[in-house]
Amino acid sequence: MGIMDDGSDAEMLLRLISGNDRISIYDLSQLAGWTYGRMQQKVTRLIEAGQVYWIYGQENGRTVKLLSAHPFSPEEISPNKSTTSPECDTIRVAFRHLYGVFKELKDNGLDPTDGLISYCEKQGLEPKNLVDLLDRANAETSQPAIGGDS
Repeated sequence: MGIMDDGSDAEMLLRLISGNDRISIYDLSQLAGWTYGRMQQKVTRLIEAGQVYWIYGQENGRTVKLLSAHPFSPEEISPNKSTTSPECDTIRVAFRHLYGVFKELKDNGLDPTDGLISYCEKQGLEPKNLVDLLDRANAETSQPAIGGDS
């Protein structure tokens, strides 16, 4: 009988991941007494909901997905890859456009809340988590939102 037999699966997983930062899905499944496949499904839902973060890491010479309850820095995500690569530049520009759209809506008295909530419901995300992610990313970028004054 695994430790996951009682209570909410998601809450228990979040506690286990918080207490075992950078744990692999395999190790988490062993800790919980679940099959790897079942654990992978549950973890995928938490990742998609923005409640759990992951990076690839090395464990016993194998590449594994390591889990955390906290976001990873760009250096942790791609330690051997420049964060000034063309792919990163494209992501930064796309983000600045997205943030600029939200700022423009607000500046023009248009409330994006309904659209944000609808999108999050379809994606299985918590709106607050998405807004926090956008705010955190905006604070970390060195360039202002496109189309905005900030």
